[in-house]
Amino acid sequence: MQKHKHKNAIHGIELRRSLLVFGFYGIKAKESGEFTLNQYNLIKKLLTKCFNKQIKVWFRISFDTPKTARPLGARMGSGKSPILYNVAKIYKGQILFEWSFVSKEANSSFIKALIPKLNIASVCISKGL
Repeated sequence: MQKHKHKNAIHGIELRRSLLVFGFYGIKAKESGEFTLNQYNLIKKLLTKCFNKQIKVWFRISFDTPKTARPLGARMGSGKSPILYNVAKIYKGQILFEWSFVSKEANSSFIKALIPKLNIASVCISKGL
């Protein structure tokens, strides 16, 4: 992995990671954007709070893009600043994570709590059972 990456716009539709593979339910992105590690930790806390470790979860994203920022009083030049945090680039149509072994009532309460906390527009999908 490179130490620093250039900024590139996130365009296009994800075709490879757009179907449920592991679980019965999943969250699918309706727009492109970035997903931070803080949002990942928020989802993990919400899952343990709602389901008490009774489910199996598969996260389908990887945090491989580093983000850098310069301090406020810094002058121009002297190279690129250090890495602050990593993000995952999310494409339209990509599955963010999947889960299974949940009742429909618990699933709907989890979705109502989760969707407003994500910074990208997303929708819950399920396998046709």
